[in-house]
Amino acid sequence: MNLFFALLREALWHSQETLPGDLSERQAGKLLRVAEEQTVVGLITDALFRNDVRIGQENLFEAVGMYEQIKAENQRVNKELQGFAQMMNEAGVGYVVVKGQTVAALYPNALLRMPGDIDFLVYDYQTAQRLLQKEWGISLPDSFVEKEVPFEHNGVTYELHTQLITFRCSKHQRYWESMMQRPHQSVVLVDGKEVKTLSPNIYAVYVFAHLFFHFIREGIGLRQMCDWAMILDRYKDDIDPSQLSADLDGLGMKKAYRAFGGVLTTHLGLKTFPLPLNDSDLRASERIMKDILRFGNFGKPSRKVKESGWRFKMETMGRTVRNCCKYFRLAPAEIGMIIPRLVLLNVKLIFSK
Repeated sequence: MNLFFALLREALWHSQETLPGDLSERQAGKLLRVAEEQTVVGLITDALFRNDVRIGQENLFEAVGMYEQIKAENQRVNKELQGFAQMMNEAGVGYVVVKGQTVAALYPNALLRMPGDIDFLVYDYQTAQRLLQKEWGISLPDSFVEKEVPFEHNGVTYELHTQLITFRCSKHQRYWESMMQRPHQSVVLVDGKEVKTLSPNIYAVYVFAHLFFHFIREGIGLRQMCDWAMILDRYKDDIDPSQLSADLDGLGMKKAYRAFGGVLTTHLGLKTFPLPLNDSDLRASERIMKDILRFGNFGKPSRKVKESGWRFKMETMGRTVRNCCKYFRLAPAEIGMIIPRLVLLNVKLIFSK
């Protein structure tokens, strides 16, 4: 795995890592499989190509195909996002886009991050609903009852949110809502066009909280960690460490933030982390790194049950309970609220089925 992380650091920072000139077919094939599982194949192939690492003809054909496909998909999603942002801006509808292309824009090459959905927050659901119906013919439900409302336009999946994240502890939820009452918007350029997103301090909290909860429930890929690293690095001069520390205290997530931060500094090559790290944080980061590699992107590579159903839900619940026990000390108030709610939800789902 040393070579894998050297390539990843080279892709993220152009850090001039010492890389071999040749890889065996077997070694290169394994490298590409891990990159796919961690959804960083665009980054790994870029580092291989830029450093003229020979990987064998069969692997080269596969790598070039994935590389070009990721670039083309990013260009397609970027164009779609630009149209969406222009529509919202011209109509004066309040929104912010999170994750996805707004983070990809921070990478050395924005076209090499694995693309996904377009997630966005709106402040007035009915106004957004009417605009999407009028301009795009998108019919959304009259009342907002789910965590998010998905829809599709031009083959791109959107997720509309009226709340970005839900904390299990009501005290933490109230604190998050107070954070969102501050000025919290900034602008990022996506292919030269302005798209509204979160301000640096709040983005540095949000993207971590989002990946942490996914890590506990299912698992995450290194793409999520790379996204967080990009935000912390590109906005390092704009993030207020004292405010960040206070916000993490208010959300009960400072220990978790530091422990995961050890992965960024030790394995991904992030030079400046906004909080001090101690030996305990770094020990925890090694356990976290092992689980990221073991479970992969949202836990999909390690799934024994592939199809959705009650067995799939039970496997998810078992993994979540194990992670809650394993990482309880990192965010005790939040994790302590997950297990009873998860058990109740799954019992309801199983018996209703």
